[in-house]
Amino acid sequence: FKVNNKPPVRLASGSLLMQGSALSDKELYHLDQTTGAWTKMPSDVYISEQLVALPTKGVFAIDDGSTPSGYASIRHSMDEGRTWWLEYSNYVDLSK
Repeated sequence: FKVNNKPPVRLASGSLLMQGSALSDKELYHLDQTTGAWTKMPSDVYISEQLVALPTKGVFAIDDGSTPSGYASIRHSMDEGRTWWLEYSNYVDLSK
């Protein structure tokens, strides 16, 4: 298997988030510092996105648009990657 992952990102709580796996390019894992257990998150964060953790503002997933689709986006999570909100996208849905 080809394993594609990025180094873990430390959150303000001390927990870690890690992207990637051998099976999918959009897997996100959370390490709880108190239990020491890794948990797969219900997430759609792609390996091409850069995770940035801020001490008081949560985590951002930044896609710079360098993928073949060319779409750039910035998403934000305040619950350590469990849920994400779109802050910016250059995608325009022309079907509406």
